Amino acid sequence: MSNAVNYVKKHPRAIQSLSQYRQALDLLSRLPNLIILEVNHPIFYQSHQLIGKYQLLSSDAIHVATCLAYGIKHIATNDKDFKRAKEITVWTP
Repeated sequence: MSNAVNYVKKHPRAIQSLSQYRQALDLLSRLPNLIILEVNHPIFYQSHQLIGKYQLLSSDAIHVATCLAYGIKHIATNDKDFKRAKEITVWTP
C-alpha cells in the first residue's frame, strides 16, 4: 500500500483538506461531450468472464465489459493489458 494511503488510513480527517479531486470533478462536469455510462450487474458478470478469459485485472475487465455493453469498439490507453481483449481495438498514445 502506498505511503499516502497508509497516512490517510491512520489520519482520516486529512481527507477533509483534499481539494484537487473536487477541482477534477468540477472540470469533468463541465466537459460538453462527456457521457457517464452506467455499470450494472450484467456488466459485472461479463467482467468476471473476461478476467478468466484474458487474465485481466478486475478494473480493466470492467472497462472492457462496459465497452462491449455499450458497443464501444475502441479504447485509448497506455495499459498494454487491454490488448489481450480481442473484442476491442486498443490505441496507444
